[in-house]
Amino acid sequence: MNKGNNTLKKFRIIRPEKLENTEEYLGKMAEKGWMLQSIKGGNTFVFEKCEPKKVKFSVEIIYDGSYFDTCPTEKNEEYIDMCESC
Repeated sequence: MNKGNNTLKKFRIIRPEKLENTEEYLGKMAEKGWMLQSIKGGNTFVFEKCEPKKVKFSVEIIYDGSYFDTCPTEKNEEYIDMCESC
């Protein structure tokens, strides 16, 4: 765990067969006042300090790419845009 004043980085492995565990973890972090900002390298969760809140997360894996891809494809960008608009 790496913690700054307003930023928290935590290493966590996302297991495709147990995505609900990651959803619950993100919800608990939000309740503690840490909102997910990004995931770096597929397993470093970057949180930013926020007001504690109850949030329901949905985690989905996009398979049109490599685990090591850092830039989403155009197709994935469209899907991400659609999810964010919801």
